[in-house]
Parts: sequence; C-alpha cells; structure tokens
Amino acid sequence: MSASPPPLSRELALRVGLAAKALPGLGVQRLLRILLHRVSEPLNETKLAQLSLKDLRQGLQHLNEHELDTLEFSKDALLRALQCLHGETPHADIHEDLPVIEPPLTQSSGFVRVAVASNQGELLNGHFGACLRFLIYQVSSQNVRLVAIRDTAGYEQAEDRNAYRTQLIQDCHLLYVQSIGGPAAAKVVRAGIHPVKVPLGGEARAELLRLQQVLQGHPPPWLAKIMGIASPHTSPATLAQPA
Repeated sequence: MSASPPPLSRELALRVGLAAKALPGLGVQRLLRILLHRVSEPLNETKLAQLSLKDLRQGLQHLNEHELDTLEFSKDALLRALQCLHGETPHADIHEDLPVIEPPLTQSSGFVRVAVASNQGELLNGHFGACLRFLIYQVSSQNVRLVAIRDTAGYEQAEDRNAYRTQLIQDCHLLYVQSIGGPAAAKVVRAGIHPVKVPLGGEARAELLRLQQVLQGHPPPWLAKIMGIASPHTSPATLAQPA
C-alpha cells in the first residue's frame, strides 16, 4: 500500500482549489494527480512556479488515458488554472495597482538599469519564472526612477520560458528577485545580467535605495564599469544575497 502524499500548506491548497474551479469537472483530487504526475513529491511553491502549460496538457492527457471519461479544456481555461497554481492574479484584474512610470534619466551614463520581479504594485515579490511583470528602473547615485513595466503575459506559449523572460530584460544590468532556479540564473548571467536574490522581498524602492547607497559610496569595479565611472581597487560594498 503506497503512502499518502504529505498534506498541502494552506497557501498551496488554496492555489490548487482555485485552479480546479477554473477547470470545471476536473476536481481537486484529479488535479492533484496531474500535478504529482508532472512533478515529484512533495508539492511546494517552487515546483508549482515552474509548472508550464505543456505540463498541464501532458498531465491531463495521462489522466485521460487512465480514466473512463475524457476531459477536454480550452487553452484559456488551462492558462487561468496555471495562473492560479502560480499564485498569480488573472491578467484581466492586475492592472489597477500598477505604479506610475516616470521620465527616464537624460544622461547616457552614471546609472544602472534594474529589473524587479513583481506581482503587485511596486513590490519586489516575484519568482523569476512566475512573476506577472518586471518593473524596470534607472538607478543612479541621485535618482531612482521607474521607467518601464514589462508584462510577462505570453510566456506560457514560449518554447523556452526562461529565455523568453531573459529577453524581456536583456537591456538591464541587474535583476532583483525573491527566487530564481539554477538553469534560469545561468541564462540570465549569460545575457550579461547580474541576478540578486532578496528572499524576504519587500518594497522595490526600499531595496533600490540600498543599491543607491552602494553607488554613492564605493561600488564594486564591475558595477562602476557599467556606470562609466572610476572605481577603487577594493570595495566593502555588497548588493544583496547573490543568486
């Protein structure tokens, strides 16, 4: 007799329940079987964040092969379920709390461009592979400006989700995230972007003000080079926990 899977946390149970509602007739238990077919036990937020539309479709196909009835769902329904599993709010409802975009800095150097993984407002609260959007900032020793907001809608159709998201921020020097997987981090680094993990998340501007303090002091040589300024040979400054 096989052991029962460990109980889900309240947050994960809510996500699975909402996803099941987006797929009428499937039910929570069937959805759990699909998820466990695609990822190893135990289920956790990181594994759900990495789940793709292809995973859902293949899991549903596997389920249909072992059930008496066949369940079919539209692509839109599967995308809504995927957003629920990722802990995302449907895209139709997420634009009301967007922060105001500011005029970009006019100088050609002396700042870094920073992407922040976000799911709400001006918060740093996103996983690289599942965040709803990237907030794009210009940060200099004197200014922190939000100059663009890049929605990640459409990533589900991408053949390589990590490459798609990396391309969205390819003009940035730094990436701030709550979490990022190893393969994704490797793609980001190869694109010339320095990933910085802030596991506790928080207000994006508060974190960028700490970066600004580094720029006002003695930025590390690689960061000074990006800004086009001279740098001392050594620096005690650190940004945050490296990814």
